[in-house]
Amino acid sequence: KEDIEKIKKQTIKKLHDILENSQLLQTNINKAFLKIAEATKKLENKNIEESLNVFDTGETLELLNTISDIRNKIESNNFYNSFLNSIAQPLLYNMEMELAEIKVRYIDNPKDNQIKALQWILSHRYWLFSFSGIIENVIYLTKKSLNQNQSS
Repeated sequence: KEDIEKIKKQTIKKLHDILENSQLLQTNINKAFLKIAEATKKLENKNIEESLNVFDTGETLELLNTISDIRNKIESNNFYNSFLNSIAQPLLYNMEMELAEIKVRYIDNPKDNQIKALQWILSHRYWLFSFSGIIENVIYLTKKSLNQNQSS
């Protein structure tokens, strides 16, 4: 019985750690997503040519830096690397392949570079939204497990 109680306490502690780390990571992802989503509202109902004139260079660079910053935060996050990656990667795999195609696309003129930047930004809007949804499910299931463990 002592062993069972000890394991139960360890499990509850681990679930609290998962919950805390998931919520922290989701907060950072949501912040980046909301910034990109708000900015990209300006692109709605516009064709490619019209979209090229929506952002000035500074705005485009700011959005690209936001994406770079959040990806660096995610990739350097110990919780992500030790736990969440095994859940998120299979679900995000197709989007990662699309992002890789955009990233390695050869560009030889400024217009194509602008198009590539816009595609990168728009693709990350969906990627961040999806990633946040994955974390939301982890949070939901963790809370459910906590409730079950604490009530038994």
